Amino acid sequence: MVILLSSIIASIIALMSILLLRKRFHPLKIFGCYLFVTTIHQITLIVISLNLKLIKFPNKEIIFWTIKLSGTFLQPLAIVWLLSFIESNIHVYKKVILFVTVICLLVLMDYFFLQVGYVTFPKWGLHYSALKYILLILLTILYKVFLQKLIKKEQVNV
Repeated sequence: MVILLSSIIASIIALMSILLLRKRFHPLKIFGCYLFVTTIHQITLIVISLNLKLIKFPNKEIIFWTIKLSGTFLQPLAIVWLLSFIESNIHVYKKVILFVTVICLLVLMDYFFLQVGYVTFPKWGLHYSALKYILLILLTILYKVFLQKLIKKEQVNV
């Protein structure tokens, strides 16, 4: 119950961080990238857990909501924040350090859920999680580029 409560608080803080993110990103970019990341993350989680049975979850509501809050708010918003820093005018080395840090934090969340028994990895490893998050971030960067072109084409003020 403590983990669920802390997950709810962290999700609220993550949602409130969107107000700060609006200074860096256009609201359409925030919303579009957030929905893209959340959708792809949930689809891959369903395929990996239900279809391929590489990850197993216990059938408890608290575990379900804790993992869903993390996958719906914390992880996607961490990736959107990373995109805002990648787009900013900071040095390339700092961008790479931020990229690696966010990947490590996302994998650390998976590791935490593994350690507390919320998830089991019968045929999965944390290195696969890292690869999944790297591909998710790269796909989101590609999506953001196409979204920027669409916003410019439609002449939306950015």
